[in-house]
Amino acid sequence: MEQERNEVREDLHEDTDLSSAPAPDGGGQDALGPETPGDNPPPSLLDTLPKETADELCALFSCSPEALEVVLRSTSGDPSKILALVRTLTPEYIAVKARFDARKRGELGGALCFVARGNTGEILDESFWVSGKSLPETFDIDAGWESVRTAIATIGGTPERTLYTRMLKAAKAIFTPTAINKLFQSRSAKEQILSALGESFSEIVHYDLVYDLKTEIFNKARLEAGGISVDEQPKEAPVREDESDPSALGSLGTVQVACRPLLDPVRGKAVSDLRRGDVVMVELEKTGGVSSIISRVFERSGEHPAFPVLSVERLPSGQLLVKLHISTGIEGVLKAGTDLKLRTGDKAAAKIREKDAPFAVGKVFAATALFLFLAVLFFFFFGR
Repeated sequence: MEQERNEVREDLHEDTDLSSAPAPDGGGQDALGPETPGDNPPPSLLDTLPKETADELCALFSCSPEALEVVLRSTSGDPSKILALVRTLTPEYIAVKARFDARKRGELGGALCFVARGNTGEILDESFWVSGKSLPETFDIDAGWESVRTAIATIGGTPERTLYTRMLKAAKAIFTPTAINKLFQSRSAKEQILSALGESFSEIVHYDLVYDLKTEIFNKARLEAGGISVDEQPKEAPVREDESDPSALGSLGTVQVACRPLLDPVRGKAVSDLRRGDVVMVELEKTGGVSSIISRVFERSGEHPAFPVLSVERLPSGQLLVKLHISTGIEGVLKAGTDLKLRTGDKAAAKIREKDAPFAVGKVFAATALFLFLAVLFFFFFGR
């Protein structure tokens, strides 16, 4: 019986064997390619990874194996592209959301949302609010950080200015880079942060406040989708052209001179803490025209350029634009990050350098104009 079954198998193999059949027009096996009936399709990129790695990537990207396969195929298996994709999708940012309310409703309410790098604790964006009224009923810090940030920015009315400045400064003193990094690494640091925040705020207000804090960890793709860009350099060029071009502000009757700030990490004052009247020491960028004249005036006098602050404005890039009063119709402008500490001058000089007070440069201009006028008169009357 076994011999008969073997003979039947051999007969079937001979009937179905196409290797000896005549090749169709256009060639034989070479025309059809090297594929044989026994070949299998090439494995997918996902199949080439260990199962543990594939599962970890699915958890990291919060996607199914099928979706991960599509993502990997988009990189064509290029290791550099895969690494770039992993950097983009790896959660490395943290949003810290907090709210504080007085136990008696309607007395005090506030909230904050700080977006930062998890590994360095650098704050990339800050939203803060505090007023003598409660937060809106619909405000909920359990929502995504994007909506919490938008909600804080769109709360009606105006914040309590005195409390706003003092409490924001206190909050930033609590959410230091190391504190943010601890929150990024473990949620166990939450209670310690809340305790420190409560102690700091209790020194400013005399209300019994209730606190709540939530954190979110997310990737660069979501950061940029939320409207925060970490690539600031490409975006600075159009801002610089629009805001520091003297010709663009000529119609406003003001000439602007570009300045470079002098840093003092130990005794300096943070850019975000600058107020009107603070004297800041700078270096003038010699771009010609007015800036060159002012530079020569200070070089001859032996003094270092130091001007009082007129205003501090936040730019779309996240940096701060500081305007300095040089003379009537002449302003100095500089841009710097919020946490940079600048070298400041003598505060007593700020009383002399009010916006409407004459400054050394203005005196030089007036003296030069008077000299030229007298020279013309002298030539007109005595030159003949």
